[in-house]
Amino acid sequence: MQILKTYKKYFAAGTFFSLGIIFSTSILIWLNLNDELTILSSVISAFGSLLGGLLGGLVAFAVALSQINSSKESEEQKAKTFTTNTLNLLIDEINHNKEILKIIHSDPLKKDQYTSMFESSVWNRSKFDARGMVKNTTFNIVSEIYRELKDIQQNTLEEYRTSNIDYITRIKTAEKVISDLKTLIDS
Repeated sequence: MQILKTYKKYFAAGTFFSLGIIFSTSILIWLNLNDELTILSSVISAFGSLLGGLLGGLVAFAVALSQINSSKESEEQKAKTFTTNTLNLLIDEINHNKEILKIIHSDPLKKDQYTSMFESSVWNRSKFDARGMVKNTTFNIVSEIYRELKDIQQNTLEEYRTSNIDYITRIKTAEKVISDLKTLIDS
């Protein structure tokens, strides 16, 4: 909208400037010439120039307005495409990690073998953008999922060293987040 206001100001200033030049020129011609035909022709020429300037200005304004609207729509489409693509990649990554959790749950003794397969590259690249793409509650849950995956992978906390990790709850949480993200994409 700010650009539109600026264009309006320039259009108005240009129109008044042109009008001033045309009228001052017409008055000077009228004062210096005694021939009525020359005066009439000068006045017609002045008004023709004014009308041409106004029409040209209106056309230029319409073209500029059209370009602004087109650019705005294009930017909105790019943002929507970026959001959709990012969320789809995030869904794929969370789904992959959920499958790894299922494998570990089915055979806890192979936990160390499979924890290295957790992925977080999409999340690491997009978490700052994701803050504006999803609701805060969804963002916080996704953040928690990735923190827990990292803790399980690094095996640093005592509760993650035992075989009593509640994988089922983590799998269900991942499924809920995937569902929420898919709903967001479809809306």
